[in-house]
Amino acid sequence: MPVRYQCWVFVYGCCFSVPMMLVMPLAGHCVMPFFGMFLTGLPGTLFCLAIAALWSYAAWLLYKLDMRGWWLILIAICVFMVSALMTFAQHNMLEMYHLMGYPEAQIEQMQKTGLLVGNRMSWLMLFSVLPFLGYLLFVRKFLSRKS
Repeated sequence: MPVRYQCWVFVYGCCFSVPMMLVMPLAGHCVMPFFGMFLTGLPGTLFCLAIAALWSYAAWLLYKLDMRGWWLILIAICVFMVSALMTFAQHNMLEMYHLMGYPEAQIEQMQKTGLLVGNRMSWLMLFSVLPFLGYLLFVRKFLSRKS
């Protein structure tokens, strides 16, 4: 039981993000950063569904303490981070909110904060993923190497 406990954070994280990815297309806010551009509409919806499937599979593998789940999460997080950094190097979050259909008045209020413009979002994403990657490295020792 103690070994499994170490991986539950990832299992829960994957399981909780799956419903979020499934609700995004229904809420009409399915705009996803994708290697320098934003996916909207059907491509954005399909991307959300693919991420939901990926996280579901990773959660199942981690529940089984299978090392492939660990690798799947590590590779996916790195690819998603590179994709987001490439996108937000060319665009800012305000463009994404505009594509999501947020009212102009609300976008103007967000712009006044100054947090979502320039490269601040890239730095925020980079620093927020570091503790996650550290925990991912910590949990690795509890997973079986056989596949």
